[in-house]
Amino acid sequence: MAFGNQTVNQNKGADNSHLHRCREVEDWAMDSYRWCCEQFGKENVIGFQVHLDEKSPHCHALVIPVGRKGKEKKERVMWSAKFGKNGNEYKAILHAMHTSLYETVGKKYGFERGESVKDRNVRHLDKYEFYREQLKLERAIKGLTTMKENLESSITRLQDEIQTVRCRLSDRKITLQEAASKVHRLENEISALQEKLSDKAGKLQEKQRELNHLMKDVSNVHQIIAPFKNHRIGFTAPQITEAPPTFGREKWIEKQNKRIEIMFSKAVAEIERLYMSEAEKQVKAAGQNQLVDYKEFHRYRNENEQLRQYIRDITEENGKINETLCGLLDVLVIPNFRAKFFAIADALIGGRPIPTSSGGGGDTSDIRWDGKNPDED
Repeated sequence: MAFGNQTVNQNKGADNSHLHRCREVEDWAMDSYRWCCEQFGKENVIGFQVHLDEKSPHCHALVIPVGRKGKEKKERVMWSAKFGKNGNEYKAILHAMHTSLYETVGKKYGFERGESVKDRNVRHLDKYEFYREQLKLERAIKGLTTMKENLESSITRLQDEIQTVRCRLSDRKITLQEAASKVHRLENEISALQEKLSDKAGKLQEKQRELNHLMKDVSNVHQIIAPFKNHRIGFTAPQITEAPPTFGREKWIEKQNKRIEIMFSKAVAEIERLYMSEAEKQVKAAGQNQLVDYKEFHRYRNENEQLRQYIRDITEENGKINETLCGLLDVLVIPNFRAKFFAIADALIGGRPIPTSSGGGGDTSDIRWDGKNPDED
């Protein structure tokens, strides 16, 4: 749209000075500007730039939201007047603006209406989910890389075996039939491994693309603070050019110019101070945010390590239990011991006296076989 059939070199630092803008993109830019003026008022559109530095031409509009409030209904800067009082209103208004822009300008130039986020099941990841997704992809890539290397190693080994069989055949150490049979078997194994290798390579590329896509937005976020570095505001104080219809006009003009110059110089200095202060805050905030991200990442890794240790402890305990059970099973192989063991177990489960034990006293004793008084239960 901006350059028609002209070839644009998209590489970084490329020379595109031979290009000229097409009239259509300028018409589209003016129509977009007019739409913006209708939405916010021409006097409230204080910046409107058209960028052609990407594949899609786009505008950056800087506007002042103005509304009326109070009994006098005086105009004042009001975000809610143009963008709503809360997040839900903001989303609805923004969606309506997109639709209006499409109906007013987009259709005219053959554009397509963008899909709504609501219709595409899109959601943002929080930092914890982001790190979990990142670790998941990195592990998948590492595992697929290992499997790919193992398959390549196996294919190389089988190819060496085929070469060895052929060497033995040339030395007449095996028959032609034996060599053909071994080569056929090895080639079938290589073919099967190559299919697996192709599958793993495709999955590896897919996971790498997912990781690159995940990390792309993160790398762009850290570029936000770049425009604030070493930024200075250039400003020339206005000068009075018309002399008043009184005597001593030169001195009057000089005095007024000096006063205005001092006034505007102070204003510019204050703007610059506030701007640099805000930039410093943003840089610190970005650094703190990175520190918080690192702490969460470190905490997640510690939790992961604790989980690994817990699994190792369980595995070790399971080994001990397994060893004990194996020892018990070895003892139960003895028939006499096995009979007494199950008799005791059956008695304990059923709450009956153990036939193989005589207890502490006879039938006339007040002490039962288990050593308890009758009323102790």
